[in-house]
Amino acid sequence: MTAVRTLAAFGSTAAIGPLRCGATLDDIAAALGPPWDIGRLSKRRRRPHLFS
Repeated sequence: MTAVRTLAAFGSTAAIGPLRCGATLDDIAAALGPPWDIGRLSKRRRRPHLFS
């Protein structure tokens, strides 16, 4: 699939695989599994945390 076809599919469905515009975090976690908490981005601050 070319990049143009991928972008056209996204434009018409607003979805990339199981992810779609307007999906809740619960929907995303059900499709891809729960996020991993990698930890703090800075040693001096508690937030933000990096999730992947």
